[in-house]
Amino acid sequence: MDDPQGILLNTDPRVQVELENLNTSNEFINKLEFELEKARNEFNNLLSDSVIKIEALSKKLSRSISKARPYYEAKAEADELHLKAQKEACRFEQATIDHCNAKEINQSIELALNNNNDCDTQLERLLTKSAEDVNRAELERSAAEYNHRITSTKFSQTEEKLSKLHNQLKRSIVKASMETRRNYLEFNNYANQQRIQLLPYFEMKIQFNQMLEEQIEKIHSYEIRVNKAKQNYTKTLERLDELNNQIYEKDHLRNGSNEPYSFLSSKDSIDDIRQDHHTIHDDANTRNVFDHTILDNLILNDDIDVNLNRLRFELKQNDRNQCENSSSQNH
Repeated sequence: MDDPQGILLNTDPRVQVELENLNTSNEFINKLEFELEKARNEFNNLLSDSVIKIEALSKKLSRSISKARPYYEAKAEADELHLKAQKEACRFEQATIDHCNAKEINQSIELALNNNNDCDTQLERLLTKSAEDVNRAELERSAAEYNHRITSTKFSQTEEKLSKLHNQLKRSIVKASMETRRNYLEFNNYANQQRIQLLPYFEMKIQFNQMLEEQIEKIHSYEIRVNKAKQNYTKTLERLDELNNQIYEKDHLRNGSNEPYSFLSSKDSIDDIRQDHHTIHDDANTRNVFDHTILDNLILNDDIDVNLNRLRFELKQNDRNQCENSSSQNH
């Protein structure tokens, strides 16, 4: 006698599709959480190494660092002002383009209104709005021009100050730089992998801060992807619950049985699957191969397109086969 559960699984491929989705989601969660933990460890190692190295250099070069500090503070300020001036220049350029476009639109509406002998209230409203756009664009252009001028002036002043400080503190700057380069030769492998250049003390601090920020962004990226993968996993479980109820209803109507039915055995119930997949499997976490390209291309949303398309095709094919079989039996 045929197994009713096997029959239902064969006639309804949705169950197998969702189980495959469940296993796929669980595998991605394991890989992502492994990479997330790895990124956090790298951040902690980098933070610890940077603190130790910077403190050691600070003690060793305390006098040179103290003397050279005004120069590097001025240099950091000059770099920040230079970047800000570039942004203000882009803002002014965009504001100028917007102002020209607004004036052209305003002139076109004025021309259309003058050529129209009848009183066109819609054109008048458009003219009023375009005039407001021109004024607003003019204000933005003026503000951008003013800010760029102020920032450029501050940058020029800081550059002059920087040049004077460099001439005054050249020996301290060179000493701090040379000592720092010697110590960098003894730095750990992780820093060498990141290709840190041999920098003076203050530039080294900036470089470390940048590396730490990049590592934090990497951690946040993995956290977001882990959450998406877990959401997809939860939704797959919900779809399995729904399928279980649907299959039970069909079986109940077909056989008139009052016994509860599940397409999963007691060992593989929904709750058991949820509990089993809740933790990270050791074998998945110990894998060294991690395909970032495949993972980045994943679409972790309400459904998985490939599987659903395959599911729709199989359902249509099954319906077509059943219709053909029914027709053959009738004949």
